[in-house]
Parts: sequence; structure tokens; C-alpha cells
Amino acid sequence: STSFSVLLALIIGWVGRSARSGEEYSYANNQNLPASLFLAVILVSFLALSASVQEVVKDNAFRLRERLLNISPVLWLLGKIPWLLLSLAFQSALVALCVFGLIRLSVAWVDLWVVLTITSWCSAALGLLVSSLPRMNERVALASVPLLLVPQLILCGADPFSFERVAHLHAPFEVPQKEEGQADPAPWPSRFMPSRWAYQA
Repeated sequence: STSFSVLLALIIGWVGRSARSGEEYSYANNQNLPASLFLAVILVSFLALSASVQEVVKDNAFRLRERLLNISPVLWLLGKIPWLLLSLAFQSALVALCVFGLIRLSVAWVDLWVVLTITSWCSAALGLLVSSLPRMNERVALASVPLLLVPQLILCGADPFSFERVAHLHAPFEVPQKEEGQADPAPWPSRFMPSRWAYQA
């Protein structure tokens, strides 16, 4: 899936490489920088969910055999989780390299890579949680990826769903008062979205 992630990252970087009409491209006049950052966050979330959402359920028979042999499930976790985290960190580095390299972003590469990596780890944890639900099977687990990803698309604060346009989602709580010069307050469901924190970071 490494080549798949690189291909998607290159597409995002190429689409995000936009300049004003008649001007030579540079990072300073890039009109699609927010969109590029948003798509990079969503891409690593998608890749992490796809990689993790079947991890537990596909090994059910293996884990049952280990349980019958009184083998600790910690050994299974030690065999799966570190490798998953390392592979996602590497995948996030490739995404950062492709996207930010194409748009010629010359600062904060390490910071952006860390943000993307933590976002992918959060999404992987969510995928593992879904994969471990009772009576889950591989087909349902894979079909749950869009269900887990779409709320992160809507509630991260990026256009066209800026927090100002989804103010009705504050219900049943009152919309917090915004002082002049402050950003629009995020609706409460956004607090649970890794994409929101990653995009704002």
C-alpha cells in the first residue's frame, strides 16, 4: 500500500500546486495551501483506518487458538501494534514528502510530519476499536471506513464546512459567544475528531 499512498499524495500535491493567474508558482502565492493541508490530514486518516480496521477481526481464529493454549494476548499486541505504528509513521513521512515537496513548503517539515503521524495513530486506534467489536467481520469492518471518515471531513473546520457554517451543530448547547478577532467556536462533536486538531495544528 506504500505505492498507493505515494500516488495519492502526489495527486494531492499536484492539485494543491496552484498560483494566481499569470504568476509563476511559489509557496507564497499558493491559493490551495489550506486545501493541501486538509487533504493531507484526510489522506493519512484514510490510510490508517484502512490499515487497522481489519487487524483484529482477521486474526480472530489465531487469537482464539492462542487463548486455548493460555498464551497472553499481550504477545499478540506486541507483535502487531509497534509494527503498525512504525509503518504509519513511515507512510506519513512519505505523504509529507510528496505533498509538501510539490507545493514547495520549506518550513516546519518535522512539525507537519509529527502532526500527520499522530493523526494516523489516532485513526489507527479508532480502526482497531471498530475491528475489536463483538460479531464484527472483515467485510463490515472495511465498509465502516467511510462511516468513520466522513464525520472527520465535515467536522474538521475546513471549507466548505467551516465552523461558522455548521453553527447549528452546537445544539443542544448554546453557541459560545465569539469576541471580535477570534475564530468561530468549534461545535462540540468536533472535539472528538482527530482531523479537527490536526488541521488546526
